[in-house]
Amino acid sequence: MGAEGEQESFKSLLVSFRNLYGFLSQVIPCQDSDLEKLYTYLRFLLLKLPRRTSGEGYMVEDEVELQYYRLQKISEGRIDLNEGKVNPLKGPGDVGTGNSEDDLIHLSELINIPNERFGTGFTQADQLFFYQIQEEASADDSLRQAASVNTLENF
Repeated sequence: MGAEGEQESFKSLLVSFRNLYGFLSQVIPCQDSDLEKLYTYLRFLLLKLPRRTSGEGYMVEDEVELQYYRLQKISEGRIDLNEGKVNPLKGPGDVGTGNSEDDLIHLSELINIPNERFGTGFTQADQLFFYQIQEEASADDSLRQAASVNTLENF
């Protein structure tokens, strides 16, 4: 591991300690003033350390645009809180900064993840519905007049 790798590893440990101590100090009262001093020192030290400039940056603002969406109630129910088998909770294990090797996937796969998770099965009929609303709004004379005499923010 080179000097740059050691620096990243060290900074990762500092960030992990800062995050974990910041969380635990809200949950557990700690009387150790040395830990509090270290936490405060590390918070300010991390602000002074150089940020990593290497790595891939992705700018997809101009490439991806939400065209339409639909709000749909899929189900209604209640949570059953009866007694039963309890699964133990685990505390934080490896706390990291997310600098691990990321798997590269296609943008189309990335877009499909929220569609599958939230069950957004949009059809052409949904898009046509929004086009119909747009056409009706643009044919309304009073709405067109309001748009022409107002700024975009006011309209």
